[in-house]
Amino acid sequence: MLGRLPQEAARFFGGMVTALLKIIKAMGSLAPAEVKQLCHEEDGEPYSVWRIIWADKTRTLKEAKEYEPEIYLTFLKIVSRLSIAWQKSIS
Repeated sequence: MLGRLPQEAARFFGGMVTALLKIIKAMGSLAPAEVKQLCHEEDGEPYSVWRIIWADKTRTLKEAKEYEPEIYLTFLKIVSRLSIAWQKSIS
């Protein structure tokens, strides 16, 4: 099927499959029970989020935008500082 898609689309989807397989392998299995791409509730169109379910484990994977790691790191730093301050206040 990939042979029928334009080259750019074939590279994109092929790259996504390769990335998913690497993640699954790192999690300890190459044979998940199910890999499902999630869809928008509003219109049923798929988006770049996948749920991987096997044995007793479930993982949800999301393709991140270029700017998202910075946002998440900033958020985690703030939450960490607030958590430390809160712990000190109740000690």
